[in-house]
Amino acid sequence: MISKTHATGLLLTLRRPPSWLFGPLSLPFGIFSNGFVAIVMPFVLRKQGVSVEQIAGIVALISSANSYYFLWSPVVDIGPKRKIWFVLVSFLSAGLAGLAFLLPIPARLGWLTWLMFAASVINLLASSAFGGLMTTTVPEENRGAASGWYQCGNVGGGALGAALLLWFAETHSVTGVALVLILIVALPSLLALLLNEPPHAKVAFSTKLRQMLREIWVTLKSPLGLTGLVFFAAPLNSGALMYLFSAVAVDFNAPGSVVTWVTGFGGGLITAVGSVFGGYLCNRFNRFYMYALTGFVFAAVNLAMLVSPMTPATYIWGSSLYLFLVGVSYTNFTTLVLDVIGRETTGAATRYSLFNAAGNFPIAYMTWFDGKGYALHGTKGMFSFDLAGNAVGGMITLLIYFLVFRKKPAV
Repeated sequence: MISKTHATGLLLTLRRPPSWLFGPLSLPFGIFSNGFVAIVMPFVLRKQGVSVEQIAGIVALISSANSYYFLWSPVVDIGPKRKIWFVLVSFLSAGLAGLAFLLPIPARLGWLTWLMFAASVINLLASSAFGGLMTTTVPEENRGAASGWYQCGNVGGGALGAALLLWFAETHSVTGVALVLILIVALPSLLALLLNEPPHAKVAFSTKLRQMLREIWVTLKSPLGLTGLVFFAAPLNSGALMYLFSAVAVDFNAPGSVVTWVTGFGGGLITAVGSVFGGYLCNRFNRFYMYALTGFVFAAVNLAMLVSPMTPATYIWGSSLYLFLVGVSYTNFTTLVLDVIGRETTGAATRYSLFNAAGNFPIAYMTWFDGKGYALHGTKGMFSFDLAGNAVGGMITLLIYFLVFRKKPAV
């Protein structure tokens, strides 16, 4: 029997959600995007006889939604509470993704592609709703801790989910993978119902959309804002190969256990460490120089893998270094976006979404580009194309910095 004291404590916990709760709450989009789309899906498709070029094209299409999801994200600010939106879109996106992999592969590859694209479009609403929930339910003094748990669930949880799904892919049928995917993406979203979310203002979607479009126009007509979009859309630091490492593992004769570790839990841990290290560097060095330098280091890792023998050892150290750099570069990117926006608060959220979308664009087109490289010359072509993108992108960003941002650090 629960005493009055314990009941009061439970009520306070629900009104002031514990920071750790936002770890499992980030799983619906962390597992979907960072686990399934980035790692498991390419591995399963390759096992079913789909070519690396086709896989790269499918991943590029699915991930392209990250570049313009701000267009439909205002939907979660109207109608039901955001926690209801969060549960609904998590279950719906999980169901569509699971349905896609219940189809025969590769006979229904077209249907699978468009079902996964639809699932991605819907799943991105979970990310938007999650951001709104953190903003409205987490006290200011707890935001740092809640954000830390969020990244832990997003990166680490996504990696653990990928490891579990890869194990199922090795030991069970694709149907088993689909059913487990539905469960681990959808069920964690129910924790959102514990949040005591305040009612949001009733704003018509058309009003919200007009406000957002006005703020986007202010950014686009600003020379500095437009230059910022070009800067973040440059072909470097996309980490595109992390979407293809599981698909090309067979070319290095890497066993399934190695793929599960490197692209699953081990890879998630490496990326998390890279993210923390990137934050340390961002606080001590010029972030624009760092962004370009990281692109050149990406190119160096590509060159090293290009000239190394096609062995499991090369696969392990090469992908590990690459994933570490992904963590460094993604942290650097987020810090730079905040630097470019500056202290201006009017339209800051929309500007952040716009610049963040611009930074997601290279992930889509570089994944497609690297896939074309594989189609031409196998893994050598893939590494060569990724090398070229990072090297050229590094030079572009340095040029933009010296011409524009060194004099005017904020939009």
